[in-house]
Amino acid sequence: MRIADSTITYNFLSSLNKSQQRQNDIQTQLSDGKSIHTPSDDPVKTVRSLRNSTDLATNTQFTQNLQDAQSWMTSTDGAMSDLSSIMIKAKELVTSADDTKTPDEMNIIGSQVDQLINQVVSIGNTKVGDRYIFAGQNDSTQPFTRTTVKDPNSDKTQEVVLYSGDSSKISMAIQSGAANPSQDSVNLTGADVFGPVTDVYGKQTVSALNQLLDIKNELQKTATVTPTNKTGGIGTVSGTYTGTGFGNFDVRIDQVDNGAGTGVGHVTGASYSTDGGNTWNPVAAAGIDATNATTPSATTITLPSGVKFNITDSTTNKPYYTDPASTVINQNATGQAQADVYSFRVPQTAATIVQSNATGGAATIAGTYSGTSSTSYSVRITSTDAAGEVTGAEYSTDAGATWGAVPAITAGSPSNITLTNGVQLNLGAATNNAVNDTYSFAVPQNTGADAKWLSGVATQEVDDTHNMQLQAQTGLGTRMSMYEMTSNIMSNQQLTIQTDLANNESIDMAKAITDFNTDKTVYQSALAVGAKIMTKSLIDFLPT
Repeated sequence: MRIADSTITYNFLSSLNKSQQRQNDIQTQLSDGKSIHTPSDDPVKTVRSLRNSTDLATNTQFTQNLQDAQSWMTSTDGAMSDLSSIMIKAKELVTSADDTKTPDEMNIIGSQVDQLINQVVSIGNTKVGDRYIFAGQNDSTQPFTRTTVKDPNSDKTQEVVLYSGDSSKISMAIQSGAANPSQDSVNLTGADVFGPVTDVYGKQTVSALNQLLDIKNELQKTATVTPTNKTGGIGTVSGTYTGTGFGNFDVRIDQVDNGAGTGVGHVTGASYSTDGGNTWNPVAAAGIDATNATTPSATTITLPSGVKFNITDSTTNKPYYTDPASTVINQNATGQAQADVYSFRVPQTAATIVQSNATGGAATIAGTYSGTSSTSYSVRITSTDAAGEVTGAEYSTDAGATWGAVPAITAGSPSNITLTNGVQLNLGAATNNAVNDTYSFAVPQNTGADAKWLSGVATQEVDDTHNMQLQAQTGLGTRMSMYEMTSNIMSNQQLTIQTDLANNESIDMAKAITDFNTDKTVYQSALAVGAKIMTKSLIDFLPT
């Protein structure tokens, strides 16, 4: 059987090309150390590599999320530690504000609390990169701003810290499946750290920071009643508070009688609020003593819980409504509602009268104080009659440095001694009344900070806020520990997947080199042999 030369040539060239291809394939494998370059190289290994590559990409993404989450948590934990130190300092300051402190010392403590509030707001605006960590998911906007807002129904304003964040937490998935905000959240919201979110005049605020502002304002308080209009009628508190704890009141002037004579600037209508002016309750006509036979130039307003509020007449009293017969609301130049508001808290300490003669006549204070600042009075008896009724007296407003005759005295039992600023001291008759007996008191009472409220309510508020923050930080610490453990697990998984992937794709370098050298030798030998066998046949096929 004769084999054609063309068949021999074809088979030889085919084997030669395959040998060269094997060398090329091995050389490619040697260049990057991988055994798979196309799916056809090894379909089984290709499927396994694709699966490992997918697992590696997923693990890499989760690892990156984990690193970002740990960065957020570390920054948040650091901010919470700083915040805890500030709250401890705030409690120390509030606790130190006892009744032994002078008004000036209280004011200094208030200034220190004010500085702490600024530091707390600064911590609340902490950022990681360009994102705010306490703003919820609205992390591109600064969450806390200290400002003053105005009551839409009066001239009353309130200093607050506005919150521009939300209550939604940021979740970063570190495992397959949907993110669970309760487990995967990496931040704390403003509500988590600074208390429930509340509205003040339609603005979103946080309770804890507003409480600190209340404490600061109390420490720096210089008058029992705080009016929005300094030139309006003088406001004083009377009655006996029957509620529990304390109560905050705002009294708004609604109507003013601007008729002739003594009626000019006389308050005839009012509303009150016990929630800082968010809601107003009209005082019934029966609760407004506009005639006020005792003090015709003042109006007595009866409020809940046994509280009475007195407002003196003033031509500058500014009402909420234009006139008694109208419901048109007075507005300022910018179209905002306006009205005078008087703010105070009860219970307030009753006027304390210190008398030098404990067995002398009993003393009480009457009248409506019309001064614009606190006044300390000392009244000294200069004469009495046989029944012990006071017939003469003098007074001092400089702790006894100078004495002057009282404006008027009506002898009797009690004797009514008229002093300045609408104040009257009534002294009962007593056989033990003696010349030079003194009676000392200050009006209005409790013109400075309320030490009882500070040591009770305010201290508890600071404690509650600090405990809330510690609880939030503890929860954050628990998640940080979980994330740290997860980080170690992911590192091990990353190494395992990379090892499996390398083992699946990597070549046996020694074997590959040996195979390459073998194929190279075979290839060169084939060329040498083929040249000798096929020389004549090849030349015959060349063109002439």
